[in-house]
Amino acid sequence: MPESIHDIPPSDRHRFLESMANGPAFALFCDKWDADLAAIEAKIFDTATTDAETHDLKRTREYLIKNHHPRKIVETMIRAAHSEKSQPAKKA
Repeated sequence: MPESIHDIPPSDRHRFLESMANGPAFALFCDKWDADLAAIEAKIFDTATTDAETHDLKRTREYLIKNHHPRKIVETMIRAAHSEKSQPAKKA
């Protein structure tokens, strides 16, 4: 059993990540992530939210949407595995 995801050969890692990205559990996880983002959006536009809270919520939303969304992370890992798979094997 590999100790790290990086111990898995790139071709297998690419296949595993593709399978995970298309799986129902990951879709449910992303749906929950998006629901939490929707709750943050609702608080941002709530008139009872103070300006300081709104500012913090907007920063949090930006952080969660841009590069830290699980789908974006997995897509980046898939691209990295694909590029490793395409490169010739390194000799030790």
